Amino acid sequence: MGRALAAIALLVGVLAAGAIAFLNGGAPQPIYVTPNRTVALPLGQALALAFASGAALIAVIALGTAIGRASRRWQRRRRAAREQAAVTRERVHAERLLVDGDADAARSRLADAVGAHAGDEHLLDLLAGAAEQSGDLPAAIAAVEDARTRRPESPLLTRRLCALYAAAGRWDDALALQVTLARAVRSPARAAEDTAWTCGLRYEAAMAEADARRAFRRLMGLAREHPGFVAAWVSAGDRLRDHGKPKRARRIWERGARVRPAAVLLERIAALDAAASHPEYTTKTLDRLRRHHPTDVGLAAAIVRHHLDTDALDRAAAALTTMPADATADPVLEALRGELARRRGDADAAATHLAHAAAEYLDPHEMRCRACGQAAPAWQSRCARCGRWDTLEPPAAPILAPTSVDLMPFPSRSTAENHCVTDGPG
Repeated sequence: MGRALAAIALLVGVLAAGAIAFLNGGAPQPIYVTPNRTVALPLGQALALAFASGAALIAVIALGTAIGRASRRWQRRRRAAREQAAVTRERVHAERLLVDGDADAARSRLADAVGAHAGDEHLLDLLAGAAEQSGDLPAAIAAVEDARTRRPESPLLTRRLCALYAAAGRWDDALALQVTLARAVRSPARAAEDTAWTCGLRYEAAMAEADARRAFRRLMGLAREHPGFVAAWVSAGDRLRDHGKPKRARRIWERGARVRPAAVLLERIAALDAAASHPEYTTKTLDRLRRHHPTDVGLAAAIVRHHLDTDALDRAAAALTTMPADATADPVLEALRGELARRRGDADAAATHLAHAAAEYLDPHEMRCRACGQAAPAWQSRCARCGRWDTLEPPAAPILAPTSVDLMPFPSRSTAENHCVTDGPG
């Protein structure tokens, strides 16, 4: 905009000078250059020369200003490049110390680097990681909180602080940050992941709630908003059961199973009915759930297993004959068929079904990762899922518990069935 205005002003000045020169042409006029010296020029030429001199002076001033501005920009970029190079050197050195296991030396170096480089967020994040690695979680939280006061808009620091709050059990603080992160997400895949983390943090915050009634309300609110989150249904029912309200607990577990017939919900329903000496209630509940989920193989297996536990062999056989067509070769159902045949005294049929159930583990061509459990059609040097090398073995080998491959994993907590709830709604 400024350049356009300058061009317009220059054009107007040229036209004005041309007009004056045209109107004042003719005989030269004496023009005093000094008190004792004159120059004879037509008036128009003299005005044009004066205008050209002024324009040249303005151009020189503008050129000097532009050169000065460009020089300052270049100096700023050079300083920023030097600063970034110094920060990178400090980060690399600190990361080497962390990899070598010397967290205390890394913390000392990073603390000096943070002071020298005006709180670079990556250095502060590394400082938090070093403090966490050395077991000083409060120092890690303080480092990231300091970083966020300087760069509150940084998603890296926000996510890091959320993880540290979760590791420290500050669930409500972690939840507030997670909600902030979820609002800024644009990727559908990332949004789904953040929703899952939000559910987990809401669950942990409810479980840590001191007031039993408030904890129960928070669990039920989470269950209603995210019906597929089984842990909320499980823990809400546990609270009621532990406070002498088994009927309400059973209704809550059945509501959750109606949405998602998870094994933990079915087991709690069956255990409650068995304790009350009413296994037929479980039978009716499973039949109702089957109408909601006719193709769920896990639910079908639970129905058969329940009939076997109650010695209702004919009902177990009838349930097996109504299995979905695509589940006829499922190893679990084959094992149940084998158990049913064994109880009926048909040894040959039992051996056949159990052999079919074991076929997955007898096939030498199928491999399974001992770290994460991922199956592969043949041996590979590296697992396609977790990225570990030399972990594919036949299924008969023991499968270890999955472990995170992240350098700084989000802290995990126990599932709902592992929580020991000592207080509930009164």
